[in-house]
Amino acid sequence: MFFSTTDRGLGFELLTWPHLFACIAFAVIPLLLVFFFSRRIKNSDKEKWIGLALALFTLAVEIGQYIWHYAGGETNWRHIYPTTLCGLSVYVTSFSLITRNEKLSSIAYFYSYGAVLSFLMADQTFGMDRFRYYSFFIIHGMILVNTAYLVWVRKTKIDRQSLIRALLVLFPILLLSYPANILFSDQESALNFFYVSYPPFEFPLMSDLYERIPTLYTLCVYLIYLMLTLLLYGLYLMKRRIRSQDI
Repeated sequence: MFFSTTDRGLGFELLTWPHLFACIAFAVIPLLLVFFFSRRIKNSDKEKWIGLALALFTLAVEIGQYIWHYAGGETNWRHIYPTTLCGLSVYVTSFSLITRNEKLSSIAYFYSYGAVLSFLMADQTFGMDRFRYYSFFIIHGMILVNTAYLVWVRKTKIDRQSLIRALLVLFPILLLSYPANILFSDQESALNFFYVSYPPFEFPLMSDLYERIPTLYTLCVYLIYLMLTLLLYGLYLMKRRIRSQDI
């Protein structure tokens, strides 16, 4: 029953204590641990192995979700493999930790807002007595932890060039997602890669916009991706400015 793909168990709703517990246990506490121990980890001779362990654990949880889908009888690849910003972040952050590639690491930061939004507006309905509840929040928590590790421990450089690289990677994927949704959809499933074709759940303004002008909804989604990416860059610049003033 714990691994059931149909029985939601206790169920899940936003702004309830299971939601609060998930945010604290899988996001807030791990981020605080990385923050407070970042200097000690950076100066440790085991730093490389800690980063590798985080990456492998993240990939293991992600693969575990694929297995969970298959074991539950889901064979449609469209519903299994990562086709969202968070799915992209899983691999970007993990391979950044494994390869220590500076250019790859520098764009991971700009995709982390997807995991933040997934915690705040969790699009899953399984209760605390089900595997899906833990896998969903753990994988999004690991995106944040991996990103924090890259920024706080490995001191990944964030600048205008990394912002441009992040946009040059993300936006071709977003633009191709719309025709891909049309091409690979069938009568049984309407695809929604990166949520560019329709809202993933009821959301007052966006849902109304989609009902009236679907194309305008898609353009607004592209704009939101751009604005959130720029927002993260602005927050980083603000933090750097405050730190320079303190010095």
